[in-house]
Amino acid sequence: MSFVSTHTLKYELSRVNLSVPIWQWGLGRAVRDGPWKIVASGRYSITEGDEWHLYDMGKDKSEITNLADDHPEIVAELAARYDQWWQELPDSRDGDFKDFMARIAFWVITLFEKTTP
Repeated sequence: MSFVSTHTLKYELSRVNLSVPIWQWGLGRAVRDGPWKIVASGRYSITEGDEWHLYDMGKDKSEITNLADDHPEIVAELAARYDQWWQELPDSRDGDFKDFMARIAFWVITLFEKTTP
């Protein structure tokens, strides 16, 4: 990644809301806000096809009890945050998967720089 593309990426990433931890791995995805965490396993695609599971991490750190049916409003709110985050991520200019992953890695580094005192 060149200096120019790194600088451009840093500017683009500065526009992404980093107040709520949101991440994606492989085809899985998750959002954490306070005690609540939603997770989708990613069996089908990054953005669709899998249902979200909701966990209260203050009471269920092992993610055993799915509370999605009990709190659909929380699932909807956190899922909307994931969708917004996904749309705000910078695009890979050339469609190269490695470039996309480099952008994600850079975003994670930027997240830690902004949250580490």
